[in-house]
Amino acid sequence: MDRYSPIGILDSGIGGLAIAKALKEHLPLESVIYYGDTKNFPYGEKKSDEIKGYVKKILKMLIDKDCKLIIIACNSAYSAFKIGQSKLDKVESHNKMGYVPILNIVDPMIEHVKKHCKNSNIGVIATERTIKSGIYKDLLYNNVLSFSEEVAPSLASIIEKGYSHDIKLIRGSVENHLKNPCLSMVDTLILGCTHYYWIKDLISDCCEKKIKILDAVDITVLKVKDLLIKKDMLNDNPSTDGVITKSPSIHSKAKQVSKKYSKSFMGEGLHKDIFISSRKSDNFANMVKNFFGVKTIVLENGADL
Repeated sequence: MDRYSPIGILDSGIGGLAIAKALKEHLPLESVIYYGDTKNFPYGEKKSDEIKGYVKKILKMLIDKDCKLIIIACNSAYSAFKIGQSKLDKVESHNKMGYVPILNIVDPMIEHVKKHCKNSNIGVIATERTIKSGIYKDLLYNNVLSFSEEVAPSLASIIEKGYSHDIKLIRGSVENHLKNPCLSMVDTLILGCTHYYWIKDLISDCCEKKIKILDAVDITVLKVKDLLIKKDMLNDNPSTDGVITKSPSIHSKAKQVSKKYSKSFMGEGLHKDIFISSRKSDNFANMVKNFFGVKTIVLENGADL
């Protein structure tokens, strides 16, 4: 593991692709290994022990693939580890190369709100798992003017399935949640699920642009950049752009799948960004192709990269 090692990102589906997209915009020299657990989506409706099992397996895989830093880009996934004060220590111990920082998207948002929104009426919309965990309420309730929450159980699923282009369907769902009386006094709304990032503008329109919308995407990426600079792990070598030069295990596996993914992985070198889904998803694959120009590896039945 060194400064040229990739950054790992995990999510239950397409939500974390927003983090990957922002990461490539802010830090274009960094390489990414992204794992979308489409087979077990949605995490927001699962029990915490189930989610922990999925996440620990993915984290171990990303650590084994020499990631220098990992982002849990799913509020529901991170919230599962907050139940009963469970920790990620056992996962981190799998790393044989040294400590791998495991970041989440909740803490950067909490820090931002505490610093910039002390006099705001904060609202949060998120999955049932995230709201029940209390990860936002516990840390913000006494640090802002007022605090309220709304569970949006179906919204992430609609977006994941690719219905975000159906403005009527999405708008109806969003407006229904925003009509909840508990959000009537809100002037700042936290999007507590990365899936919502993809309809951020629509949510703003439904609020008639009277409410400030906060998402964790850019806030998290800036946190990642600060951490990499602090640890002197920022990739500053333009020659690594387009290829992975420090991950022989990935390169070896890429050769095995070269027939199926030759345009994405082979050519003059191994493409530096790898996107994985645990079940075939046309919406996931299309978004990866459109934003990053590569094909998705589908690892079904627990297969490893």
